[in-house]
Amino acid sequence: MKMDVLDHPGIQPGIQPPEQPEIETTKELPDSPEKQQADKIYAVLTRNEIRREYPPAQAEIKKSLLECLEKKEPVELVIVWGGFKNTEKGRADQADELTLDSAKKTVDALEQLGVKVEPFIYFSNLHAISPYFGRDISFVKKSENYAQDMKEMAEQRDFQFISLSSAIYGISQYELEKSLKGEPGYKSFYIHDPKIKERFMFKGRSFWDKASEQTKQEIMQAASKYCSEEAIQKEGLENLAILYAGSRLHEKEWLEEIHRNGVFMSYGRPNYEIQPENTIACHSVKRGISKQPWLIDAEKELKKPE
Repeated sequence: MKMDVLDHPGIQPGIQPPEQPEIETTKELPDSPEKQQADKIYAVLTRNEIRREYPPAQAEIKKSLLECLEKKEPVELVIVWGGFKNTEKGRADQADELTLDSAKKTVDALEQLGVKVEPFIYFSNLHAISPYFGRDISFVKKSENYAQDMKEMAEQRDFQFISLSSAIYGISQYELEKSLKGEPGYKSFYIHDPKIKERFMFKGRSFWDKASEQTKQEIMQAASKYCSEEAIQKEGLENLAILYAGSRLHEKEWLEEIHRNGVFMSYGRPNYEIQPENTIACHSVKRGISKQPWLIDAEKELKKPE
C-alpha cells in the first residue's frame, strides 16, 4: 500500500466510505498460536515505555491484530501528525525526531516478533492551514516547511508519509499551498466549494449535540488558540469548533475504512470521540511527555543533554 504525499489520487471527492457492520466483541477469544502472537503484539503497543493510558478499545484492537495474523496481512501502524509546527521557525526539531524514533522503536520491536509492519504517517494539513477553520496565511508557510522536514525524517525511518488532503481529496500539499496563496491555476474545490463546508458542519453538528461537555470545551479551547480573531468574529467560536469536529469525523471514517485493522498511535490528551476506534494514546518524545511534538518547541521545552 504505497502512497505518495504529492501524487496520491485520493478517493473520488464526495464519495463517503461505506458503513461497516457492527462487530461483536468478546472478552475471551479462542486460544491459538495467532491469538498468543496478537497478545504479544498488543503488549508491545501498550508497553509502559510508550503507553499514556490503556485504550478503551482493547478488545477491538486485539481482534484486529488477530485478523491480520489469520489473514497473513501486515499490521498497519498509523499516526496522524499535526499539519504545522507551532514555533517561530515552523520547522521540525528534536521533539519530532525523538517522537519518530520512539515510533520506529515500536516498529522494530514488532518486527523482532516476526511481524510484518506497515507504518504510516498522515500529515493532517486539511484543518491545519485552511481558512475554513479560521487559519490565516501564516499557517501556510509553517505547514509548507514542516511537511518537507517531516517527509524526509519519516522516510528515513521507513514510514510512508502522506498528506491527508492528498489521500482523501486528491489535492497534494503543494497544490493546497498554492491555492491558499491565491496563485493562478491552483483553485481547488476543497477551498472554494461551499458543499464541503456544509458537509463538515452537518457532520459536526450531529456530533456536537451528543458530545460530552469536556470534549466540547477541549475543541473550543483549541479553536480559540489557533483561529484568527477575524475568523472568530466572522464565524463564531462554536461554529469553528463544530466545523473542526466535522472534519475530524470525516477523516476518522476514511482512516477506519482504509485501515480496517490498523492500530492508531496518538499524542496529546486523547479525544476518543473523534479519533479512530483502534487508537492508543502514547507518550511522544519520552515517557512522561505526551504533548504533541508539533506543539513542542524543543529549544525552549526540552532540556539539552549535559
